[in-house]
Amino acid sequence: MDKWLNHPTALKIISFLVALLLWAVVHIDQDTPATVVTASTETKVFEAVPIRAEGLDETRYALVDMEPTVVRMVVEGRRSELLTASDSDYQIKADLSGLGPGEHTITLKEKLPKGVQVTDMSPRTVKVEIVEIETKAFAPQVITEGTPANGYKAGTPVITPDKVNVTLPKDEMPFVGSVQAKVNVDGANKPITSKKAEIVVYDTEGKEMTDAKVEPSTVDIDLPVLPPSKSLPLKMSFTGTVPDGIGVDSVYISEKSVLVYAEQKVLDSLDSYVGVNVDLSKLKESGSMKVKVKLADGVVKTEPSEVTLNYRVSSSQTNTIAGVPIAYTGLGDGLTAAWKTPASGLMDVTVSGSPNTLNGLQPSSIKLTADLNGLGPGTHDINLGVELPPFVHLADGQQLHATIVISDGSVPASGGGSPSGPGSGANAGQGAGTGSGSGSSSDPHDGANGGSNNAGAGSGQNSGGAAGSGNAGESAAAGE
Repeated sequence: MDKWLNHPTALKIISFLVALLLWAVVHIDQDTPATVVTASTETKVFEAVPIRAEGLDETRYALVDMEPTVVRMVVEGRRSELLTASDSDYQIKADLSGLGPGEHTITLKEKLPKGVQVTDMSPRTVKVEIVEIETKAFAPQVITEGTPANGYKAGTPVITPDKVNVTLPKDEMPFVGSVQAKVNVDGANKPITSKKAEIVVYDTEGKEMTDAKVEPSTVDIDLPVLPPSKSLPLKMSFTGTVPDGIGVDSVYISEKSVLVYAEQKVLDSLDSYVGVNVDLSKLKESGSMKVKVKLADGVVKTEPSEVTLNYRVSSSQTNTIAGVPIAYTGLGDGLTAAWKTPASGLMDVTVSGSPNTLNGLQPSSIKLTADLNGLGPGTHDINLGVELPPFVHLADGQQLHATIVISDGSVPASGGGSPSGPGSGANAGQGAGTGSGSGSSSDPHDGANGGSNNAGAGSGQNSGGAAGSGNAGESAAAGE
């Protein structure tokens, strides 16, 4: 080894390599700068960052003023951080925790993305005003805008919910004038349902109170849009039979008239409204009850929709009314008629009812009629139609009939009495037969006065067989 190092050629080679290494070291230090890992830093300017107030006890206080509401802010950070952060990541906060009513100056605090810091912010404080608040419940008022279709009108609205909570500074609450929800009815001809409307609070001078908080802020409105209306006398109709042993003194309703809503052509056809049906079988003792006013065909609503039915009853009794004249209708042209049985054309009629109802009954109170339509010459047994005052009935379910002789003039009619003809006052009845029907009355105090019962369907038993029919009447008795 020593021998190899002492060789001249080896020494020259080693010397050359050392020199080359030194040269390289020197030139690398001078021409190639040292590698330093650094990140570029940039700045970003925000001209108007909103100030966020937080920490206020909103159950007791409200922030009514804050000045200013924005700040100018300059931040610095790595370029990558500035590029990846959104504007919402830069927040300026005013902490109102523990503050009560009055004016306060608050030092602002910033919340920034990681690696970013504020280099400048103006201003660094904010002035706030806090007031005590109050919450009250109000029933919203519906205000209609526009005009419904011709003849229609808006009805009474239903609001859901029917109350809203209004929150205001305590010293402003006494000045609340109204809480309103508006709905447009222009051209409407049908109900408006589930219409959402915003609640607006107005002061006593009609100006909107913009700082009012309302919960909920909207309501649902159902608004009837009603057709034309007409006030009509309210009448009753009767069904059923009064229980055995019971006599009805009176039946009357609490309202004399009712407001009926329907198309105009329907209203034009009505001069009264039969809206209450009374089941006589249920009147077992004196009293009153609530009853619905029924809707006739074409009627969409009535006001009121419910009335009070009052009734008085007592034990029934029977009376015989002597000498009730029998009338006829429908005698053919050129024919004459005479009663055979009863020959006088007068009949005794036994009736039942309350003592008050029967008291004072006269023969003229009862109308007996024979329907001669279609009957030719001959002797005919006719079931009589009977018209009785309200709540008066034929006793024991009797059926009244009479025998009449009809002649064509060639042979005189042989009968003991001249029947009441078409010109007689008793000739307003109809039908033939017996039974009890329903009555009509216009007396506002006593449904048992002034009306009549129609009854019956019957058939002739002799030549030319007669057939007649009776109808149930109506009663109008309102108010006491």
